[in-house]
Amino acid sequence: MRGSFPKTYQEVKGEHQSISDLSKQKASVQLFAVTSHDESVSRFKLLTHGGLEVYSVPYSLLPLFVLSENKVLKIITHDIQATLYGRNLDVIEEALSDGNLKWVKQSPGKDDGISQVFIERIEIQLNED
Repeated sequence: MRGSFPKTYQEVKGEHQSISDLSKQKASVQLFAVTSHDESVSRFKLLTHGGLEVYSVPYSLLPLFVLSENKVLKIITHDIQATLYGRNLDVIEEALSDGNLKWVKQSPGKDDGISQVFIERIEIQLNED
């Protein structure tokens, strides 16, 4: 990752967070977590509605990531399409492309303009056959 992100970046080294730990962070300013480059991740989680809904997406689905103007990030697989809206989403796209994003969540409030990344909302569409 480029630079350091004190309010939004957490490097998790050998520490596994349960989903209940993630839900407890719903009021936190931390918006995502990544692993160190030597730790592999098999899936990433999308937390919406303050952590009340959790979607777990395996990297093995070979998702396609489309970043538009650094404000819209689409994550597309055969089964799901997730769209993240916000600011400076290249940080999230880079972590996804590196395969080390553990989870990402919607920002709990309005954009303060200070945080490195802001995620206004996450929309999930399930592709039902």
